[in-house]
Amino acid sequence: MVALVSVLVVVFLFLAGLHIYWARGGYWPGTDSGSLLGYVVGASPSGAMPSPAACLAVTVALSAAALIPLALIGWVRLPFVHLAAYGCAGVLLLRGLFGYVDHRFRPAILGTPFYRLNRVLYSPLCLLLGSLMLYVASQT
Repeated sequence: MVALVSVLVVVFLFLAGLHIYWARGGYWPGTDSGSLLGYVVGASPSGAMPSPAACLAVTVALSAAALIPLALIGWVRLPFVHLAAYGCAGVLLLRGLFGYVDHRFRPAILGTPFYRLNRVLYSPLCLLLGSLMLYVASQT
């Protein structure tokens, strides 16, 4: 169980760190704001980047998500930890599933690097993280 919790915590904290990097003006995996939009948002290069505040809000959510599995195994204390775990898992699973139909609601993403990455990396990762969170919550 500790190994699964470790995977969840490391991935959530890596993603939180990546959002801090973007909030501070980083462009990876792109080379400029236009290419970054294409990779992580699916917007055209002329679109607006999410604000630093939005990136930091996601950072807070991902950091909180990293605490949930630690609380499930008793390493930190959180109120309503199982409710938080099931809620987090639900959000991740919905995000993962939505990634496969996103193009129906946002047809402009077709042909962007985001469209491909969403299908082969972002959505499967959300489904995996959500499934692991459900599993850990159900076993504790």
